Amino acid sequence: MNIVFIVITVISLLVALPQVWGASWKSLYRYYIDKSITWDTVHRSAIELLSKFKSDSVNFDVIVAVGRGGLIASGLICSEMIKEELKQLEPNEEPDVSSFKISALNTKIGFRKTTTKKGVPIYHVDKIDIVEIDCDIIETDQILILLAQTFSGSTLSKAIDFLTRKGIKRENIKTATLFWQKIKIDKYHSTCNHEPDYFGIVQKDKRTMPWKTKKYSTDRV
Repeated sequence: MNIVFIVITVISLLVALPQVWGASWKSLYRYYIDKSITWDTVHRSAIELLSKFKSDSVNFDVIVAVGRGGLIASGLICSEMIKEELKQLEPNEEPDVSSFKISALNTKIGFRKTTTKKGVPIYHVDKIDIVEIDCDIIETDQILILLAQTFSGSTLSKAIDFLTRKGIKRENIKTATLFWQKIKIDKYHSTCNHEPDYFGIVQKDKRTMPWKTKKYSTDRV
């Protein structure tokens, strides 16, 4: 009977152990083994990014989302901004929250093929080109270019060039990313082309966003 009790106690402790860090075994596996960022961490990064906007009194008219991750990040940012404005309303005050235009820059991903020792092909993101924009932007708009994550800053730099060629003044453009992974990616992407003006969380190693899979990742360069 004592052995059964000890076994149950040990199992209970093991199950509850991750809660010490406010996590679960599944989230710990995804972070440390699968090298994936959790949704909770994405949300925490969005909150951190917003606090930096607020600290610098940053205002913008248009969020230009780059790629699918940028659209997801834009939705999070807008939702949190509206939530903050609603919190500041007086009891009988009518809500009149800010509205932001969200534009999207389409991207074309170029892959570089390598093979394993067993001859299995592996495809890596080699470059990301900006294709087109689907929203009208005027020259006087204050613009925030937003990525979910950036490594070398190459995509941010290309997005800036694209918008300035469209007639947008450079001083009206700010750049931001939820995750800035300041690492040397590989021998092909070893330098930083553009440091984001604002970022949520700095990642010390390469990780994949929760809406992607490691095997078929198209992480931003």
